[in-house]
Amino acid sequence: MADRRIRRTKQASRLAILEAAERTFTREGLEAVRVQKIAGEVGVTDAAVHYHFGSRQGLLEALLRHAGRRLMKEVAQASRAEGQDFDISAVSAAFRRAYVDAGGGRLAVWLSLAGWSPQGTGLLNPLIDRAHAIRSAQARLSGSAPVDLDDTRNLIALLNAAHIAQAVMGEALLKAVDKDGGPESQAAFLDWTVRLVSREIFGEAFSGAA
Repeated sequence: MADRRIRRTKQASRLAILEAAERTFTREGLEAVRVQKIAGEVGVTDAAVHYHFGSRQGLLEALLRHAGRRLMKEVAQASRAEGQDFDISAVSAAFRRAYVDAGGGRLAVWLSLAGWSPQGTGLLNPLIDRAHAIRSAQARLSGSAPVDLDDTRNLIALLNAAHIAQAVMGEALLKAVDKDGGPESQAAFLDWTVRLVSREIFGEAFSGAA
């Protein structure tokens, strides 16, 4: 057989492996992400994958961080809007792409059950900062008591948790409360969650759909 290996820089090789792993995971599921399979798709040796990521577990953790960085960029962009044009529906859409479409929710839960814990904190800080600034401004205008930052953190944690839970067990989650668990019902639940959190941030019901 011809040698399929392709010469790349260290950074390009690492990125190519991650992208191949992401395609395989999205298309075929977690079990399909194996070192030998990914190496074959990229055109590198198994040893090259181990060099960059240490093990299959390391590859999966790096894949989750890779997806997290992309999510962070999208969330930061959605939370940069001035005034009350802050687009929480765009934030929800970013969560859905990361956790549902790309499978990040399932991957995060699987790794957590396997003993993994994130090395850093504050992935959603840009979103928290923007939401808290809006809530604080409203409190000053209305003469209300200052808003507790931890309360804002809890709101964003709730928004994040709802999207992860829906990605992992969407049908069962809704059937447990006697609701239809189909895709439309799952989307409606997330829209409802967005409206709930948005009402706490903006002080009024959010009328848009994510």
